[in-house]
Amino acid sequence: MPVGSTFYVALGLTDIDTEDNDVVTLMSRTAIIHESYNSVDFSNNIAIIKLHDSVTLNFFVRLVSLPSFSDSDNTFEDQDVQVSGWGDTCMTLSLIVSLSSSSSSSSILGLTNLSLSAPPPDDTSPGGKLLRYISTHVMSNLECAKVYPGSYIQPSVLCTDGTGHKGIHHGDSGSPLVINNDGGYVQIGIASFHSENGCSVSSPSVYTRVTSHLAWISDNTNMYIMP
Repeated sequence: MPVGSTFYVALGLTDIDTEDNDVVTLMSRTAIIHESYNSVDFSNNIAIIKLHDSVTLNFFVRLVSLPSFSDSDNTFEDQDVQVSGWGDTCMTLSLIVSLSSSSSSSSILGLTNLSLSAPPPDDTSPGGKLLRYISTHVMSNLECAKVYPGSYIQPSVLCTDGTGHKGIHHGDSGSPLVINNDGGYVQIGIASFHSENGCSVSSPSVYTRVTSHLAWISDNTNMYIMP
């Protein structure tokens, strides 16, 4: 991430080609990259973009919650999750839903793209024009490590099952992984990396585990996080 980079953040956006008065566009020049980020094994693959202007919430722009510190030991294994992103899609399009035509509750996921991670070097795809999401579930790190050997699968990451070509693809890095909690969404992961062929080979998708970085987020934002 070059020094002096300018970031444009669009909130409530689901279709790049559609002009919508409800979309909020902001600019920022402040990004905080985790000081221990490792570009080899993608550990600590997390960054924060700070907004200089306040945001007015509306029907399309809402808040996503962070986990509490009490969730630090929660693996979220076998829990149902959703991930949304702008990346390339696989051939099994029936598994991918366009947020612009989905229910209003699903469109809340668009806001969570505020959470960004530093993308892997090969993640240069321009992606699509529609924000899309899939539903999948969290798998155990033990099973995930059978696919990605070595130091890639650490306790600070979590994986989702790629069965049925459900997973992140080129252009999805930084996408939010959320769980539904009593009608609201809690972000538990940030899309980090995938197999070379993405979701086309049904391999697991790997995410930075948000609960492993709650203290870092709090220290760098002065944000209060529930105990």
